[in-house]
Formats: sequence, structure tokens, C-alpha cells
Amino acid sequence: PVSDRQLFSRKGAVGNMSLDLVLLAATVINSRASSSTLITDLMPEFITARVLIACVLQLIVHAIPLFLPSQQSLPWQTGYGRSCIAFNWSFNADMVAPVVIVAHNRPAYLQRTLHFLLPIWQADQHGFPLFISIDGASVTARFVARINSVAQKHIIGLLNHDDGRTCAAETDSRQCGYQRIAQHYGWLLHVFFVCNSAPRLIFLEEDLEVSPDFFAYFRRMSNILENDPELWCISAWNDNGQSPFVVDSSAAYRTDFMPGLGWMLARRTAVELLTSWPRTHWDAWMRQSHVRKGRQCIYPEVSRTKTFGDKGTSEGEFFKEYFEPMVLNKLVIDWDNLELGYLTSASIYDKYVSSILANATRCRVQELLSNNTIPDGGVVVHYADEQSYLNIARQLPHMLPHIHEHLIRCSYKGHVLMRFKGRRLILSKI
Repeated sequence: PVSDRQLFSRKGAVGNMSLDLVLLAATVINSRASSSTLITDLMPEFITARVLIACVLQLIVHAIPLFLPSQQSLPWQTGYGRSCIAFNWSFNADMVAPVVIVAHNRPAYLQRTLHFLLPIWQADQHGFPLFISIDGASVTARFVARINSVAQKHIIGLLNHDDGRTCAAETDSRQCGYQRIAQHYGWLLHVFFVCNSAPRLIFLEEDLEVSPDFFAYFRRMSNILENDPELWCISAWNDNGQSPFVVDSSAAYRTDFMPGLGWMLARRTAVELLTSWPRTHWDAWMRQSHVRKGRQCIYPEVSRTKTFGDKGTSEGEFFKEYFEPMVLNKLVIDWDNLELGYLTSASIYDKYVSSILANATRCRVQELLSNNTIPDGGVVVHYADEQSYLNIARQLPHMLPHIHEHLIRCSYKGHVLMRFKGRRLILSKI
């Protein structure tokens, strides 16, 4: 009934309106419907017609939203550690890989990533259900206002990683961040692979822009990943993807170094990793030799992701000099019809690298930098050890001189394939 107080208290719909006036209006309406009594007969002497009209108008204005469809709140599913979330649908044979955007406390970055990603995903979404996973209950509300309308239309699942705990008092904020990130990734591996039997999974981060052929690239590479036990990830990122070093948007390579920044792994690998998942620095842990076990990743010559995250747990380390000059592919490559047989196994790829080395001209890095032209077959610059490699890398513009666990970024058995001045350049260990 109109006179029910609960109706008028719903979500504060009536605001500061006097409840007495509301009840008076309700009495008038009910009485008017049941008899011919005049409204003026029901009003106390101190109630004027102007007050009654104002009352009825306020009632109408504030009651209208009650009869309109209300906006649904986001269906967040929360968990942590090895807790399960069961999705209300299953991964079928046509599934390439679910895509999960991993986020924490940068809602503006996530909004920007969705701005880049969703038009591309809508054009090529078959086989790529889309998820967002946010770390920490305290920051989730900040994301709702930013992504609510978008998420209701496009996002399949919204996950919230939260265990209600904080890092130890002696842990500084940066190290605490790395611990939370590792816990978040570990939980997602458990949810998708153990709880829901996903065949593969693609990780994105909240500060990545993607290329127009991002999904086509992963669709084609998923078949190579499944058929080669010596592969354990497909990455969209080239660590040497700065503008001086890339030319061919249709080329891809194998590497011993795990690139990250938009990457896919298969179920067999995830189940293995979960048996000893680290408490912190998950990506550095994955690059350790006893974890990698001689397996490789595939990455494109021209990156299919680009980071714009100059703020975060790593505090923008290397951003201006090395990450900002990265080239993001802008072409739509027909990956399904490319000849990629050279990537399908390590033994075949060994022959591919040998053929490139056989056609290359040997030179020193000083000659490489001073010469305006490079032979058609490309050039090879030799290095003897890690220090000599770093000396070469520091002389090449925007190249990141970094070695981790005795692994050089983008290297394959000691060879780094790249471009320079439009021609092939190989840094090769002698």
C-alpha cells in the first residue's frame, strides 16, 4: 500500500522530505480512492493547499526511481589462497583461453586498459571470455564507479582476491606489494586451472594497451603451445621491442627468458607451478633454471602489448628509458595463414637460427653504430661472457642491459635475434 513506511525508506528515496507530509499525502490518496470526501475536509487548518501540492510533487519525484529498473551491483566473487570459485559455465572445446586482467589500486589505469581492449575484444572475442580480478577488498569499491557500466555489458567474471591480512610490520611497502602480487597470481592459477579446468589462461595487467591482432596472435600460438612440451608460455611482449630494434610485425621468436606482460600458459604448466608457487617475486622465480627446466617461450618481434604504467609497485623502474620507447603493433596480421613451422619445436628452431647466422656478416659494435648501411644478410656481433654482453647492450639506444639468473632477455641458447637500421642483428655468444 501507498502508506507503507518501508516504501518511502528504500535507499533514502524520499531524502529529507518530512515523513509526516508523506503520510498525509498517502492518507489523502487512499481516502480519495475510497470515498467522495473532499481533500479540504481532511486537512488540518494549518495545512495550506500550497503545502499539500509541494508534498505530492515531492512524493512523485522521489517515488519514480522506485518503479524504474535499478542498476545491478557488480557480482564480485571473493577468495584467496587455495579457495575455489566455481563459474556458472564451463570451458568448452572451442575455448582458446580465458583472459584475466590483474589489478590492484589503479582504477584509472584499468579504465584505460578496458578502453583499449574492449573494442578489439568485441571484434575477435570468440574463445576468450574476459575476467577482471582485483586484489584487496578495500580498493574494490574504487573500481566500481569506474567500470560498472562497462563490466555489466562485457565482463564475464569479476573476482576479488582478499585474505583480510596485511604484510608483516617489518616488511616495507614495496616488498609487501610483491608478496601480494604473487599471492594474487597463485590464487588465479588455482581458480582457473584447479577449480574450473581451464585449458589455458592469458594474464593481462591493468596498465597494458593491446594491439589490434592481440587475440588472433594468441589463437594461433595456442596450438603451438599445446603441441610442444618444450614450450611453457606465449608472450605478447618483446623485451627488445624498442623502435630501433623492430621491423617485421609478422615475425616471432623462441626465447629461454620468460617475457611476461601479457602472456599465456597451458594447464599442464600451471598445475606443475602450483606445487611450489613462491611467496613473492613470482616472475623472477619462474626464470630460475630449476623452475624453467630448459623450456622456452614464444614472443613477437613487434610487441602486442605496451605498458603505460609509470606508477606501481616497481615505482616506474626503467619506464622512461626502456619501456616508453616500446613499439606497439598497429597492423592486423593474418596469423592463421602465416607459415610458422620454424617455431613448432626447438630442433626446427635451431636450424632456423643456424641459417640466419650463416648469412650474417661478422662485425664489432662500433662498426655497427658508425656504418649507415648493413648488409642484406644482417650482421652478427659476438660477446664472450655476461659482462661483454652488457657492454654491448649499453651502447645500443634504449636497450635494457639486464641479465637475470644468467639469462639474457630475449636470448635463445645464447643468441639474441633483433633488428637494427632495418636489417637483421644477432648478438651471439662465442
